[in-house]
Order: sequence, then structure tokens, then C-alpha cells
Amino acid sequence: MGADVVVKFTDLHGTDRWVTRRAENRSAIPTSDTVLVLYDPLHPEADDLIFVAFQPDPLPADWIGSIA
Repeated sequence: MGADVVVKFTDLHGTDRWVTRRAENRSAIPTSDTVLVLYDPLHPEADDLIFVAFQPDPLPADWIGSIA
């Protein structure tokens, strides 16, 4: 069973942003406070261009995009 996870990150302008992503497997959710975030620095508000990964050195399939 999955879970929705809220991730906070700060963009290059110093603005705090939050995104919600669905982790399909609860065991993939980290116990630490750190996740990797990829976003378009020209459009940090574009939710569909923000991807998160809950583990270091993620494989392409480990990145989670927007909830459709």
C-alpha cells in the first residue's frame, strides 16, 4: 500500500515550495529528512516538472513525478 508524501524544497530564489508525491511502496519512503529534488529553475512553480527520489544515487525509475 502506498502513501502520499509532502516534500519541501527551497528554489534558487530562496522561495520555499512544497510538492506532494505518491510513493507506491511504503518501504521506499525514507526515514531521514533528505530527499533529492529535480526541478526546472526557470519554472520552479511547475508541479509537473518536479521530480523527487527518496534514496541516494537513484536509478531513472526511482524518480517520482507529479500525481496525474
